Amino acid sequence: MKKYIEYSVAVIALIIMALLIPSKYESHPSVVVITDSKFIPQNTYVQTGETITFINKGTRKHWPASDEHVTHSNYPQTSPRDCLGSLFDACRGLNPNEQWSFIYAFEGAWSYHDHLFPEMVGTVYVEAEEDRHTRLVDFKNKLAFSSPFDSKKINDILVYLNKGKFASLYSYEQKNHIIRLSNKFPSIALKYLTFVGFENGKQIVDTHSLAHIIGNSLFKKYGIGSLNYCTHEFTYGCQHGVITGFLLEHKNDIVTVENECVKMFSETIGNLSFSAIACLQGIAHPLLIETDFNIKNTLLLCDGLSVGNRQYCYDGVFIEYAFFAKQDQLDKNNIWRTCATLPKEHRERCAYFQPSLTRQILEMDFSQTKALCTSAPGADLKTGCVQGIGALIAHSAQTKAEMKELCNFVGNPILTDKCTTTAYQEMWFQNVN
Repeated sequence: MKKYIEYSVAVIALIIMALLIPSKYESHPSVVVITDSKFIPQNTYVQTGETITFINKGTRKHWPASDEHVTHSNYPQTSPRDCLGSLFDACRGLNPNEQWSFIYAFEGAWSYHDHLFPEMVGTVYVEAEEDRHTRLVDFKNKLAFSSPFDSKKINDILVYLNKGKFASLYSYEQKNHIIRLSNKFPSIALKYLTFVGFENGKQIVDTHSLAHIIGNSLFKKYGIGSLNYCTHEFTYGCQHGVITGFLLEHKNDIVTVENECVKMFSETIGNLSFSAIACLQGIAHPLLIETDFNIKNTLLLCDGLSVGNRQYCYDGVFIEYAFFAKQDQLDKNNIWRTCATLPKEHRERCAYFQPSLTRQILEMDFSQTKALCTSAPGADLKTGCVQGIGALIAHSAQTKAEMKELCNFVGNPILTDKCTTTAYQEMWFQNVN
């Protein structure tokens, strides 16, 4: 029995170390190949002063750049040639067979992405000495288990970061952790994100974007059927990641995805469940990629769906744009330009998601976002914006009193009522679902 326990501990240790520590043997120090679906390898090990050449072997343009999307400001080196953030940035899309090289001068784990296809991610590990990549994992008291292959116990061990520690990490560190876990065990990564992403039922990290990564890993492992693994906790980010993976691989075959969503999640014929609606919304993200995040053109692509399902794709366009829009596409001096120039039938829903966009991309607080709503050029835009604030407040307020306070538009009881009504409705929806 003692030997069995020692063997079991050794197996678990190897699993965890393989998962959490990048291996220098999985990378090629000088070249990263860019395909239309991923960077090869995704983890690359180099020493300070070494160069990596990124070669585009895909059929589309690809733009390697430091995290975060869209600021590219993670890597610490700057210079006059910066186009968005740090020096680690190709500054434009590379054409097929074109290459771009970069010299890494700073130690660290430098995550990066494709600016044109932000689902594609990788990490360059830069260290001064070869043995510096070795590090110990504190197992604490988590090595009591019944079987070395018990996935629940593996999940318990992986939660060595508590909620507060995970939430305090930089977003690129959170993403790196989720990437490494989901590449090995995507279903466990989903449970892990549920654990670290929420506190008392409230979201404490950007679970939607992280769930996108997990959904993409699920698709690679299980195909389109992995939609059944996803849950709704992450604003359906998991489903959207699965669908993005499918559509990038199958050249935007939205009709097949529509049929799969309806088949998997329809409660009865002609009556879609919330999961089916969220599934259809997930079609929007790859379509936005296809149009380089042009909302008008993406809404037109949604018209390829059945008439009754187009509205869900439209909403998905606004949801995904709010999470993944490129900062350089936003007119900060006229934030309403995009919504105001849309056809009338889309204006109010566009405005509904403006508060999410301004808080995600422009990092506005609630008072700034409320001022944005009151300045909206039109009653439909103002109404949609105020209701959007109410939905956000429902996800962040800890008490009803706090919710009322945040929804208070001083001197404007009509807007205050619209905000609080939407907040109460959203809170009810959260409790029911």
